[in-house]
Formats: sequence, C-alpha cells, structure tokens
Amino acid sequence: MLKKVLDISSIVLWLISVILIMINFADLPDKIPSHYNFAGDADAWSTKTFIFFMPVLGLLIWLMLHYLASNPKLDKYIHVPSLYGQPNKAQIENAKLLIYFIKFEMMALFTFLVIKDLYTALGMPFKLGVWESIIILSVLGVTIIIFMARNHMLDKNENTK
Repeated sequence: MLKKVLDISSIVLWLISVILIMINFADLPDKIPSHYNFAGDADAWSTKTFIFFMPVLGLLIWLMLHYLASNPKLDKYIHVPSLYGQPNKAQIENAKLLIYFIKFEMMALFTFLVIKDLYTALGMPFKLGVWESIIILSVLGVTIIIFMARNHMLDKNENTK
C-alpha cells in the first residue's frame, strides 16, 4: 500500500510540473536558468525549451528505478549488506521500499527545480541559498540512514532466530 501511495504521489508531482510548464510556457522569456551556483544564483542560461529537461529526466530515472524495484527477476541485482551471508527476503523488501522512497524524493526534487526555474525565468526568483543544498542532501541522507538502520535490524532479527 505504501509503495502505491508513493508511486501515485510521484506521478502527481510529475503531472504538476508538466502542467505548470504548459501554463507558463508562452510567458517564459527566450532564455531561462539551466544551472545554479551553490548560493542559489542562476549562473547558466538555456533556451526556454530546456524547461522540459527536468520532467523528462525525472520521468526516465523514475521509470528505470520503478522497473528495478518492481521486477522480481532483478532482485539479484539489488545488493544488500548482510552480516550473515546472503540477505534475507525482508532485507530485499526493505531495499525495494528504499527505492520507492528515493523515486518519490527525486520526483519532488525535480518538481521543486521546475518551479524554481519558472519563478526565476519569470523574474520572481526565490533563493534558499546554501540551505537549498543542505535541505536536499539532508532529506536524501536521512532516508538512506533510516533504511540502513532498518536493514541492520532486519538482518539481525531474521538471522539470529
């Protein structure tokens, strides 16, 4: 159930970014920001069709991760550390759930970047500065740490029975 909620939420975020682009595309200037420095200032510009790059890239990454996590034949390629030899089934499922969370967080990130690009291109930039990078890396880092801890608990619980 949680995987389905994460997938539906990811698709909704993707649709929001595409709809926002379609609504604002005619109002965009010929040049839009395509890169930001660490302080959050636009330091590279591209043609306005570049605004479609983030949703397309996000969808491609999402589809690849979805294929990896939802195809049981690919379970052997999901490497999970185990103190007791081969990872157990619960650890594999934990790793798949991590992939679902990463898919959602990645789509949220791409949607945020589309909104940021649109606002900046339309002359209403919002900058979090250094905090933007710190927040993004913290969210991803905390997610990974939580799932690493869960993996360790699952490894210990399943293999010490």
